[in-house]
Amino acid sequence: MNVTSFGMTLPTPGYRESEPAFDLPPIGTEAEFSAQLAELVASERPRLFALCEEDGDRADGWVLAWGMAFDDRTEMVGDEGSMRMSVASPEVALRLLSRGRRLRLVWCDVESESSGVRC
Repeated sequence: MNVTSFGMTLPTPGYRESEPAFDLPPIGTEAEFSAQLAELVASERPRLFALCEEDGDRADGWVLAWGMAFDDRTEMVGDEGSMRMSVASPEVALRLLSRGRRLRLVWCDVESESSGVRC
């Protein structure tokens, strides 16, 4: 299935054809293109975080949900896969899910000062 946009025929998202959508020459060598894609991924990757639930006064704790913070939204999934949500920010998710719970927002791209562990 294809969609026509601005006079060009584009494949429908999620639909793959055996031929490329555009007949364009390759960009650089395989290594150069791989490096460009790696830079793109590094510049656009979401920040990974977890919402951790605390039981008692630091008696126990576990990951309640994992999240990805994009520039314009945050996507969340419960640790056991039973919950999914899309919210404006990690702080909004924390506020919504904290009702009746003790939750902490833990960023996974920051090294813990106390343990030296990097998430």
